[in-house]
Amino acid sequence: ARGRGAARRGGARMLFEVCCDTVESARVAARCGAGRVEICSGLKLGGLTPSRGIVQCVVQMMKRDFESRTRVMVLIRPRPGDFTYSSDELESMLTDIEDAARAGADGVVIGALTRKGDVDSDALGRLVAKCGAFPGLDVTFHRAFDLCRDLAASLERISAAGIKRVLTSGGKDSVDEGRESLAKLVEHSRQKGLGVAIMAGGGVTCGNAAAIARETGCQELHGSLKRIQRTSVGEWLVADEEQVLKMKTIVDPL
Repeated sequence: ARGRGAARRGGARMLFEVCCDTVESARVAARCGAGRVEICSGLKLGGLTPSRGIVQCVVQMMKRDFESRTRVMVLIRPRPGDFTYSSDELESMLTDIEDAARAGADGVVIGALTRKGDVDSDALGRLVAKCGAFPGLDVTFHRAFDLCRDLAASLERISAAGIKRVLTSGGKDSVDEGRESLAKLVEHSRQKGLGVAIMAGGGVTCGNAAAIARETGCQELHGSLKRIQRTSVGEWLVADEEQVLKMKTIVDPL
């Protein structure tokens, strides 16, 4: 049985988004049928803005090899650490949004907080206004949301800014810990008519994806499904084809 507040939209299809910080990971995700990819760099740092070259390469690859079936989102995060940005950092983020849009990305992933742990409505307004200069550009508010001191109020501020999707673990370290909170957020968005989709992310695996979807009512899931690639010189993270294929078989019937 589904958990409290986990009513699902009738007929809506479950979507899985793969977080990728290499072109090859994006190729693996698309080949395995992922609905969306989030392109970033520095996955070990929680994700940072990728280079314009990587974004262009991924967008062109999706068009050329996969008929754009897998949508491309680009993370806009100028540095690791917190999500309270200076005016200079905001200027760089505005430029990165424009670069991503002009490269052909389907959307961007953004977020900004105040020192007190609230959504920074002024900064977010500037970022969303830049997105609005590119009609049809999709926007997600990223997991900075999980650091907000009042999740329900923050969700309302994000909705008021015009953003229709939030990536979150329910304010907890992982989706497993945040199941109840995720369900409450789904219900809050529905009851208040906010129109914000809650995308569960942070520890989503093939082992818990079905339960997370069933118990929370989230229609979108996000994960990296990564493995370590090693050579004699070093190591890095890549999307694991076996895991992504397995996830596809899990979410498709949901």
